[in-house]
Amino acid sequence: MHGRSVLRGALAWVLVAVALRAVVLLPEQCPPVTAEALQRSAAEAVAWFERNQRPDGRWLYRYDAERGRDLGGYNLTRHAGVTMSLYQAAAAGHEGALDVADAGASWALDHLLPLEGGLAFGQADRDVPVGATGLLVAGLAERRALTGDRSHDAELRAMGRFLAAMVEPSGAVVAYWDADAGRPATAVPSPFFTGEVHWALALLHRELPGEGWDEPAARVGRYLAVERDRAERWFPDIADHWAAYGLAVQAAWPGGTVDGETVAYARRQGGLAGFQVRWESQRTGSTPNELVRGGPTLGAGLGTLGEQLAGLWALADRTPRLADLRAPLAERAACVAGMLAQRQISPEAAADLPEPDRARGAWLQRGITQMDDQQHALSAVLLATPIVAAQPVQVDEPWGAGLPAALLLAALVLALDPLRGACAAAAATRRAQAAGAAAVVAVAVGAAAVSGPLLDWLSVSRPTLRLGAGLVLLATALVDLARPTLPTGRDGALVAAALRPVAPVAALSVGADLGVLAVAVATLATLAAALGLAATPLAARDGGTAARWAVRAMAAVAVVVAVAVAVDGVYDV
Repeated sequence: MHGRSVLRGALAWVLVAVALRAVVLLPEQCPPVTAEALQRSAAEAVAWFERNQRPDGRWLYRYDAERGRDLGGYNLTRHAGVTMSLYQAAAAGHEGALDVADAGASWALDHLLPLEGGLAFGQADRDVPVGATGLLVAGLAERRALTGDRSHDAELRAMGRFLAAMVEPSGAVVAYWDADAGRPATAVPSPFFTGEVHWALALLHRELPGEGWDEPAARVGRYLAVERDRAERWFPDIADHWAAYGLAVQAAWPGGTVDGETVAYARRQGGLAGFQVRWESQRTGSTPNELVRGGPTLGAGLGTLGEQLAGLWALADRTPRLADLRAPLAERAACVAGMLAQRQISPEAAADLPEPDRARGAWLQRGITQMDDQQHALSAVLLATPIVAAQPVQVDEPWGAGLPAALLLAALVLALDPLRGACAAAAATRRAQAAGAAAVVAVAVGAAAVSGPLLDWLSVSRPTLRLGAGLVLLATALVDLARPTLPTGRDGALVAAALRPVAPVAALSVGADLGVLAVAVATLATLAAALGLAATPLAARDGGTAARWAVRAMAAVAVVVAVAVAVDGVYDV
């Protein structure tokens, strides 16, 4: 009987371990990166825009590199975004970027429309995207800061008036000007335009102080931090790189302050970005991997994560209450930059494609690139360069838990399950009790002791393990809710407590976050509670009604704790 119990327990361990490794605890690959490598990557991206700019100032929009085909199309918001990114490159010292950006800006300035007492970047016969004007303002504001040239101040002010007019009293931003109705299209929100407008207005206040741009900028910033996701029914929250840009600029205003709600928003945003980076770093492109993680994301998708992390890093640098996030945000931004540099099409790879000049320096997904892939990737690489230069890193995972230690320890206690232990102890001899207690201590403390080396060997971060532990605890608790059984028989102590898979998984996670001593103390306290409960009616051998309801109650608590632990694993940078 003992042998069969041990075998069943070992099989359960193996099944849970295989499932976790295959679905949750995939290796996280963050390529090592240097500032010099990022400078080369940015230079290649700038050169891509230079080679693929049309005579009128626009760029190649969508391109099939494997077939050598221009897929056509164009997007004004992305044109403005590319112009902005190239001004960032010029500010970082990349030769030629200013001229390429100026050509793009010239085309955009030729397509300004008089709207709402100002000017907007758009086409008269189509709805006007507010974000296009926002990004054009951002680009020209960055150009003004770089060159000191004031020649576009009139256009900046006029575009600022249009943007301010599109901000509602709540701080919400109307996404489009309705060309047919001749008025703002108030019923159409955008996940990105609000942040773009916020950044643009914040930059206008930086460049043209005292003209009142701070009031609408602050209004939009507060709406982003407090109301936007709820009011516009975005779920999950939008991971908004443009908001990160804007909040970093707003925090740098003379006398700029960041309130508690904005701090909380920045922490949530950092967590969302951190989870997405961990997820992306687990993608390899292989068929089995794509079944659980999907294919590698667009260059634009990965680039926006880098921009968001760099913006939040700058915000944390200026906000004492976010100082603890500065290092993990830097690590995550470096991870993104490393992946971008690794995935960029090299000259050697481009030489094997039909049109090397259109492929070299690009980021492809399934052979296709779009100009915003280069835009966002370029910005992410540029912004990560000084971060990496300040602290060159090969990313060392991970960072500490955001959860209170008490909640993590509660998860471990629930995983060890003192009620099952009590029932097992009540049915066991003294010798069996001692053997079971020793097994529990060995499993929990042993798992905690090897957690660090094991995570390094598996290339898994603590937040990812915390997510896995939360999911295993949740699954176990749901089973206990549905089928509240308790162990009986003299072998119960060993089987019930030591061999349930949730126990070592929880001990691994708590040990990685809080250390071996914390796991040892929690384990001994759980054993003491189990022995104390062994003498009560709840631990009766027949597993009566009261005992089953107690199991359900403990399982219900475990569900709540498990969800909290899993969510924290998601939201930890």
